[in-house]
Amino acid sequence: MLLLLALTRSFAPPVQHVRYAPVLLRKQQQQQQQQQQQQPVVVVVRATPPPDADDNEAPRTLPWFVDPGTYGGVIVLTTLGLTVPFAFYSGLLALGLEPESTGTFLSGVLVVGSIIIWTLSYVFRVFTKNMTYSTQLKKNSKKTRSPLS
Repeated sequence: MLLLLALTRSFAPPVQHVRYAPVLLRKQQQQQQQQQQQQPVVVVVRATPPPDADDNEAPRTLPWFVDPGTYGGVIVLTTLGLTVPFAFYSGLLALGLEPESTGTFLSGVLVVGSIIIWTLSYVFRVFTKNMTYSTQLKKNSKKTRSPLS
C-alpha cells in the first residue's frame, strides 16, 4: 500500500506549478512592462536629414536664420510671411486706397505671386535636375555600380 501511494505521488503532475503558472506568467509580464516603462525613451529630431557618405552635395551656405532647413529659418521665414502682407496692406491704406479694393488687390497679388514663384521653382528644379526622382537615380546608380564595369 505504501508502495502504491509513493508511486502515485511520484508520477502525479506538480499541481502547484500548473495551478500557479498563469498567475506567475501574468506577474512576469507585468514586471517586464514595468521595466520597459521605467527605461528612458530618447527621441532625436533633426531638421535636416543626416548627410550620406556618398553624397557630394555642397554644404548649405545660407545663414541659420534664413535657411528653411533649420528651426531658426522656419521661425524667421514664417514670421516674415505673416507680417509682410499686413505691413504692405497698412502701407497701401496709408497711401489713401480704400480698404475693400486694397484687400482685393493684395489677395490677387499674393495668389498670383505665389503661383508664379511655385512654377518658377519647379521649372528651375527640372532644369537643374534637382528633383527627388533624379537624385534617387543618381544615388542608386552610384551604389549599384560594380567595380568590374
